[in-house]
Amino acid sequence: RRTPAVQQPADAEVLKSVKGVRLERDGSQRWLVVDGKSPAEIWPLLKAFWQENGFDIKSEEPAIGQMETEWAENRAKIPQDSIRRLFDTVGLGGIYSTGERDKFIVRIEQGKNGASDIFFAHKAMKEVYGDKNKDTTMWQPSASDPNLEAAFLTRFMQYLGVDGQQAENALAKKPTLPAANEMARIEGKSLIVFGDYGRNWRRTALALDRIGLTVVGQNTERHAFLVQKAPNESNAVTEQKPGLFKRLLGNADPGSKTEQPELIVYAEPVANGSRIVLLNKDGSAYAGKDASA
Repeated sequence: RRTPAVQQPADAEVLKSVKGVRLERDGSQRWLVVDGKSPAEIWPLLKAFWQENGFDIKSEEPAIGQMETEWAENRAKIPQDSIRRLFDTVGLGGIYSTGERDKFIVRIEQGKNGASDIFFAHKAMKEVYGDKNKDTTMWQPSASDPNLEAAFLTRFMQYLGVDGQQAENALAKKPTLPAANEMARIEGKSLIVFGDYGRNWRRTALALDRIGLTVVGQNTERHAFLVQKAPNESNAVTEQKPGLFKRLLGNADPGSKTEQPELIVYAEPVANGSRIVLLNKDGSAYAGKDASA
């Protein structure tokens, strides 16, 4: 049976000055390793970190070591011109928008030798016009940004007490590129990923976080993730949002939620790599129209 990543709440008085924090990198993927601290001790610091950076917490699953933020706007991207400042002065600054929203899925796992491994997965939405008259807008998924993931990992390093220059140096360190033969290929309805199994497990978990499959459980001994299709993310931001002037009158009502079936992502060790396959919960092959997406 899998041991939960976070078994109980950590002491609220855990200090932010944490020793032995380092940034690991494998290609474009980065994660933090915190020596000598359990996931339970790191958990409240993660929650406080995101809240202090302007992100509300949408869900917490300590049993599987997963936390998800709400969508948030990076207000720093909004031009600070005289008109904008005038609207801020009269309390209408909220009608300005970057047309971009970010959220993060956080995973924390029990690592080797009593360490904790921390992963940040970025998801993005972009606002586009919904009709030719440009009267309404809607939200569409946008590409994840590994550099933004790395930037927030670096911020969290500093939050834990790492010197700012040390954190920046860790971020600037050049990655170790995988060998040319460590690639992947599709075989029927499965994906063969070459290379180290531990590396492939991390890459699979990050990919699931990014593509909209919510991990609701995992079992490393059985090489399996239990996942659900995430609801339409545009509903979470707002299904259809009025244009600039209609924003002054309020937004449309959010759409209703639909329960999604659970699926299994099986990451079977094979010679020189891993075989990734999507299954129904009963173990039968998944035959949905998006099975090979």
